[in-house]
Amino acid sequence: MANGFRKTVVGGVLLTIVGSIGYIYSSRVIEGLKDDIYFKSAKELAYDFEKSINEKRKEVSIAAAIMSQFSPENNAKVALTLKRYSLFNNIDFSYEEELNKKPEKIIETDVLFHKDTPYITITASAPFYDKKGKHLRKLITKVNFDALSMHFDAKHYSAIAIVDTNESRYLSNPFYFSNLVETINIMPREEMSHLSRYIVDKRSGLLISAFELSNLNPEHKVKIIIAKKLQDIDLSSVDKEIERIILMAILLFLLLVLLLYKVFITNYSKSVDDYYEDLLDDLAEKDLEIQRQADVIKFIAMNDPLTGLDNKVSLTNKLDSIISDAKINDEQVGIVFLDLDKFKKINDVYGHDIGDILLQKVADRLRECAHKDDIVARISGDEFVLVETKMTDVSNTNLIEKIIFAMKKPFYIKNKDIHITFSIGRSILGKDGNDVDTLLKNAETAMYISKDIGPNNYISYNESMGKMSKKRLELDKNIRNALKNEEMVPYYQPKIDARTNKIIGLETLIRWKDAKKGIIYPSEFIPFCQESDLIIDIDRYMLTHSMRQVLKWQQEGLDVGKLSVNISTKKLEKGNFVSELKQIILDEKFNPEYLELEILESQIMNNPKRSSKILNDLKELGVSISIDDFGTGYSSLSYLKELPIDRIKIDRSFVIDLPHNKDSVSIVKTIIALAKNLNLDIIAEGVETKEQLDFLFAQGCVNIQGYYFSKPLSAVVCKEYIMSKNDKR
Repeated sequence: MANGFRKTVVGGVLLTIVGSIGYIYSSRVIEGLKDDIYFKSAKELAYDFEKSINEKRKEVSIAAAIMSQFSPENNAKVALTLKRYSLFNNIDFSYEEELNKKPEKIIETDVLFHKDTPYITITASAPFYDKKGKHLRKLITKVNFDALSMHFDAKHYSAIAIVDTNESRYLSNPFYFSNLVETINIMPREEMSHLSRYIVDKRSGLLISAFELSNLNPEHKVKIIIAKKLQDIDLSSVDKEIERIILMAILLFLLLVLLLYKVFITNYSKSVDDYYEDLLDDLAEKDLEIQRQADVIKFIAMNDPLTGLDNKVSLTNKLDSIISDAKINDEQVGIVFLDLDKFKKINDVYGHDIGDILLQKVADRLRECAHKDDIVARISGDEFVLVETKMTDVSNTNLIEKIIFAMKKPFYIKNKDIHITFSIGRSILGKDGNDVDTLLKNAETAMYISKDIGPNNYISYNESMGKMSKKRLELDKNIRNALKNEEMVPYYQPKIDARTNKIIGLETLIRWKDAKKGIIYPSEFIPFCQESDLIIDIDRYMLTHSMRQVLKWQQEGLDVGKLSVNISTKKLEKGNFVSELKQIILDEKFNPEYLELEILESQIMNNPKRSSKILNDLKELGVSISIDDFGTGYSSLSYLKELPIDRIKIDRSFVIDLPHNKDSVSIVKTIIALAKNLNLDIIAEGVETKEQLDFLFAQGCVNIQGYYFSKPLSAVVCKEYIMSKNDKR
C-alpha cells in the first residue's frame, strides 16, 4: 500500500510538471502569435503611412505639372481651383523659380517645423518656358500634419507623432494624439531613438511603432511614431489558438489523468492484492500463533506447570475415557495414589527451589517406571497418581515395587543427597469402584492408611477403609460446625511464680464441648486438623476468643499476666500471618504487651532464617515469643542466640522423670544454664509433684506450669482461681 501511495504521489508530481511545462509552452505560443499580429499591424501602419506620403508626392507632381502650364499670374487662381475641385484641398502651394538650372531631384520630401508644429513638405520641380527663356519652377507644397492624422483616423489608426531626434523634441498634434504624447513623454529618449519594431503600452492601450521616412532631407533626423488602439487589432486568431491550446491541454490533461488513473488502479490493485496477501500471511501467522497459544493454554490447563505431568483435570478426563474403554473390553485398570512423605520438611530445610527440583526428578522417575499407555499425574503439591491400563494383579504389584525401589535411590541436587519415602494406596476398577471419583477417593484413603503403617509401604483399598474415610469426612464436618457454633471453648492453665505463688500468665488450651459426647480433648481432633487447613481456623478462633476473655478480666481489675497462645506450623507459615495478627489485636483492642506466642522448637529449626524474619516481624508488633517443648528439636546454639525469643519452656518429657532420671536431670540443668547464659526467661511445663517443683526451684527455674498448681480451667473456674491467688485491684 505504501508503494502504491508513493507511485500516486510521483504521478501527481509528474502531472504538475507536465501541466507547468504545458502552461509555459502555451504562454510562449500565445505570446508568439500576438507578437506576429502586433508586428504585422506595425508594418501595416508604416506601409499605410508610406503609401499616403507617396500618394501626396504623386499629387504634388501632378499639381506642379499642371501649374507649370500657366503663367505665374494665374498660379493663385489655379491653386485655388485645385484646392476647391480636387484632392489638393489640404495642401498649401508656393513657388520658387530658378532660371537655367537643372533640378537635382524632381520630388523632394522634408519635415519642417513651424512654431513647434510639424509639416511634411513635398517639393516638385517642373520646367517652365517664358519669353525670357527656360526656367525651373519648383512647386512647394506643405502637407499639414492634421491632414495625415485625419487620413489615418479614417482608417482607425489612433495616433501619429513625429520625433525630432536632433533636438530631442517630441512633436505632434495634441488634439489628436494626447494619449500617444503622454506615452512617449515618459519613454526614455534612447529607447525611442532605437525603436524599430513596436511596443505594447497596456496603460494607454496602444500599439506603438516607429520608422523613418524614405527620401527625407538628411539634415533632419525624425521618426514617425504611429499608434493604434489595441482594441482595434484583430486577435481572433489568438483567441482561436488559445481555444485550441486549451482544448489540447484539456485532452492532454485527461489523457495524463487516465494514464495516471490506469497506473494508480494497476498499482492500487496490485497493492490491494499485496495487502490482502500480506494480510492472509499475517492471519496465517496469527492463526499459528493463536494455535500455539491455545496449545500452551491447553497444556497449562491440562498439565502441571512444574513437572509437565497431567494435572487433576487432565487425569480425570483421561481416566474417564480409559474406564469406558476398559468396561467395553473387559480390562482391568489400577489406580496408584502416591504421597511424598514429609515433603514440607524438605522445603523447610533445603528451601523451595530444591523442593521444586526434587518434584521434577520424582516425576521423571515415575515416567520411567510407567508403561507406555499409563498415565502419570501430579494432582497437588506432593501427591501423584499413576494409572496402569490393561493391568493384572501381578503387573500392578510389580509396578508399585518398581516405583518404591526407584525412589529409594538418593536424589542428587545442588551437591546434596536427598532421600525420600512414599506412602502408596491402590484401588482397582470394578473391585473398588466404577467411576473416576470413587476410584481416586478410595486409592487416597488406602494411601492414608499406608502412611500410618510407615514409609515406603503400599496398601490396597478394602471396604473397611471406606468406613474410616467416612468417619474422617464426618469429623471434618463436625469440627467446622463446632467452630461456627462456638462449641470450641478456651481453657486456661495458670503459670505460677513459685517464689510468690502468684499468677504470671495463662496458657490457653482448646476443648470441644459436644452436645452429645461432652468434653472432647485435643488429642482426639487436633492431629486431624493439622493434616488439613482446619488448624489455621482453630488458631484464629483461639486467638480472638482468648483475647476477649483476658481483656474482660483486665477490665474487671484482675491481674492475669500474659496470655500464651500456641501457634501451629501452618498458621505461622501462612504468608499474611503477621498482618492478620496485627489486625486481630486492633479489632479486639488488646494490648500486645500481654500476648505471648508459643511456637514449637521444631517449627523454628526447620528453616531458621525464614523463622528469624517472621519472629522479628512479630516482635515489632510488641508481642513476646516463647519456644515450646524446648530440648526436643535439636536446636543449633548459633541460631538460638540470634533469634528474637523471650522465653524457653522445658518440655514435659524431661520433667516427668525428675529428679530420679539422670539423663533428664542433666538435660534440664543444661537447658536452665543455657537460658541464663542467653539471658532468657525459663519455665517448666508438666510439673505435677512436689519433688519436681523442688528440683526445678533449686536449679533456678521458678516459673512453673502443671497440675501441681492447676489443671486447665474453664473461664468461670479460672476467674475464681485468679481471684484466690491475686489480690483484686
